[in-house]
Amino acid sequence: MGWYICSRCYGYKNSDDGCIEDPEHPLGLICSDCAAEMSRRKKMKWTKTVPTEPGWYWAKYCYFLKTMRFVVYIDDSLNTHYPEGYNITLLIDEWAGPIPEPEETE
Repeated sequence: MGWYICSRCYGYKNSDDGCIEDPEHPLGLICSDCAAEMSRRKKMKWTKTVPTEPGWYWAKYCYFLKTMRFVVYIDDSLNTHYPEGYNITLLIDEWAGPIPEPEETE
């Protein structure tokens, strides 16, 4: 197929490296890196269920009519760790995660 411009990252890519059609742009193509990122993001959804496994999570709650979003760590004992050291588990309305570890560079 040749070369194309990814409709997400706008990088100049070789189609031999893998690409998919962009569902939001009829004539657009998405590179394999952007497709993988889109797939990962689609799997993470907000839920009211408190996490049951350790890891980093997005947390969201409403505070004086303003929605607050931040990242917290849940340890092996399922305790929530927030930068200021407060246990805020009861304040959180919704969770998303766990956030996957980034890949190491070579």
